[in-house]
Amino acid sequence: MAYQGSTELSSKQNPPRNIGANMWGQRSTSVISSSKVRGQGLWLYNTTDGATEMTSAAYFLDAYYIGMKEGDLVMGAIDTGSSVSVYMGVLGAVTTAGAAIASSGGFVSSTR
Repeated sequence: MAYQGSTELSSKQNPPRNIGANMWGQRSTSVISSSKVRGQGLWLYNTTDGATEMTSAAYFLDAYYIGMKEGDLVMGAIDTGSSVSVYMGVLGAVTTAGAAIASSGGFVSSTR
């Protein structure tokens, strides 16, 4: 099931938490091709969903409205009840329709 959004009923709320906004700041154009770097945020999000759901289009339905940006890092735990794993992902395109973790090389997870 996709993340429901922070405007849903309290029983469905589980918004990603921004734990590091704009960490990187400005970059020189002599180092990279633009003066701004995408993905300057770090988000914490724990879920029972796996990689298949989190890389599906518009998983984070209100990503645009809570300030998520393409290239932001999202990390947290996946707890299915029978196993727990840690993951880290890179956010793909963010639109008013939502965002998801990039499906091509954007998701890494580990189980114990």
